[in-house]
Amino acid sequence: MRTKSRLLNALLDSAALTIALTVDLILNVICMIIIAPGPLEAIGFAAIACVVVLFAVRSWVIGNKVLWAVFALVSVFFDLSFTLIATDVQTSSQSVIVSADTDSELQYLSKKAETAGADLRGLRDQYRLAMKRETMDQLDKQIKEAERVFAETEAARSARLQFIESGGLREQTVRQRATITAAMIFGAIIASAQKGRVIPLVIFLMIFSGLQLVMVTAADAVRGKISRRKAGRPSGRKPREPDDRIRALVDIWVHTSWIGRRTSGATSIIDHDSFMTFIRNQGHTFPARQYSEITAAARTAGVIDGMGVILERDEGKAAERILKNLLTKGVKSDTMGNRQQDLF
Repeated sequence: MRTKSRLLNALLDSAALTIALTVDLILNVICMIIIAPGPLEAIGFAAIACVVVLFAVRSWVIGNKVLWAVFALVSVFFDLSFTLIATDVQTSSQSVIVSADTDSELQYLSKKAETAGADLRGLRDQYRLAMKRETMDQLDKQIKEAERVFAETEAARSARLQFIESGGLREQTVRQRATITAAMIFGAIIASAQKGRVIPLVIFLMIFSGLQLVMVTAADAVRGKISRRKAGRPSGRKPREPDDRIRALVDIWVHTSWIGRRTSGATSIIDHDSFMTFIRNQGHTFPARQYSEITAAARTAGVIDGMGVILERDEGKAAERILKNLLTKGVKSDTMGNRQQDLF
């Protein structure tokens, strides 16, 4: 039962992250394409939207909350602005009384009849001025065709006018799609507040803020499950009790590698050269082979990722997970400890 529950939770977390990312990405891409001045610029703006959405989640995962807040605020702004503008355009539709002056189809037929009449008059004038028989025959055919077009158009116009005047079409809904511009997007929030559209503003703000929280919560859950799965993967051999020398090496590695995080809030461990320099400055040395083995164990245990980004922020828990991984894989104490020199 517990296995089924864990599986269901894992599926829900993955689905929530995927759906939320997709929705946020689509809205941001559409908004960026709208404000782009041309097709080529639209490609670049769409790429910016992808950066904003995807890097927001990545910033949260690596523990950089400030960068996440920046990207999240930008994403919420564009989502909210686009939605407010879209709903405002939708509510601008209105019903109008149809008359001979307002009916678009009647106006089109009237213009067409006027053009056909002008063409017919022009051909008749040419016919009267024509001197050659061949020219007159040719103009006669053109006049007959023009008379046919004029007669059909005039009949359609008269029928439409009679239909309107008889009350057959009294009212129709006029929907005009407004062109959304960059100025409308960037001024949407202020414009909505000025128009008194406070409820849509608050509702959509809560929706898109919740969307950001869903993404980071689901990302944390998915990352935690992956890390625990890596750390707890069975190897077929029983872990041994940690040797004091192994524990000492691991503790030194964790304590030294986490210096940047403790002092400046860095999200990654210090590099190999900085690590060795720090140890030498303390008057000690650290075996290079053991440094590589502990670093590899830290990646396998989910303490750091492949780029050295710290995933387990608690140093004590990080050391225990590295130890568990080393001992589960059967690394002997002499491999880890017998060749060290002048350790703390």
